[in-house]
Amino acid sequence: TGHNNLNSHLHRMNMALEPLCEFCDLQNSGIDPIFCPDETAMHIIEDCPAFAIQRIHHFQNFKISLAEILSSKNPLPTTLRNIIKFFDKSDCFKKVPQFTKPISPRR
Repeated sequence: TGHNNLNSHLHRMNMALEPLCEFCDLQNSGIDPIFCPDETAMHIIEDCPAFAIQRIHHFQNFKISLAEILSSKNPLPTTLRNIIKFFDKSDCFKKVPQFTKPISPRR
């Protein structure tokens, strides 16, 4: 559903300044932000450099697509368990949102 506390979703909710991935930190490297990927679950699991070690550990690959993960020779329950373990170990969903505007107490 895309509902999570990664910057891509938080930015749509006015709870993050940018949708860009803060884990791979490309925006602070002098690279034009147009080339920086949005921080999505797909980016994290497939190709964010900050999580390469976790990908190697859980999926035996430095960079991998979700289609490749799901088409692995492992039974589906094992594959899903590996995906859950990957996200659990990454701690990417545990960050605290930074609000860009004051949130009104009345909604």
